[in-house]
Amino acid sequence: MLKTKEEENEVFLGLMGLDGLKKVNDVYGHREGDRYISTFSSLLRRVLRPTEIAERIGGDEFAVIFTQCSRQYAQQTIRQLQQQLKEASLSLNFIMRVSAGLIAIESWIETDIDTLLSIADEAMYKQEYRHYRQVRAVIRERDYKGFCGKMAHF
Repeated sequence: MLKTKEEENEVFLGLMGLDGLKKVNDVYGHREGDRYISTFSSLLRRVLRPTEIAERIGGDEFAVIFTQCSRQYAQQTIRQLQQQLKEASLSLNFIMRVSAGLIAIESWIETDIDTLLSIADEAMYKQEYRHYRQVRAVIRERDYKGFCGKMAHF
């Protein structure tokens, strides 16, 4: 399928939240929580192009403006970041995971940044809930089999 010029020049807002950061802080200490944040920040800088803007907007949340790209590119970048974060956590006692919401910013819609963040936030929490359900299923399965692994899943 061919993409139109407009599809390649869209703008997207991605809102990302570090899953389980509070638990990491509570169980392993703030040093490990800071490590979680800095690992994610470093990976984020590596996967983004110079035209994209990323900021930590508080606590465990980051906002990214994807510019001059397609939805597919923005989604692929988020998936790449999620995979790299998962791989980076293999040597840790906890799994680092990020949930993300992605919305198109339509130039013809007049709205404020708070509304856009709210919409992206809702999309992010839907993904975080799916992650939570998947992890709970893994934990229940491990408990049932009598297996208790080294890694804490949040």
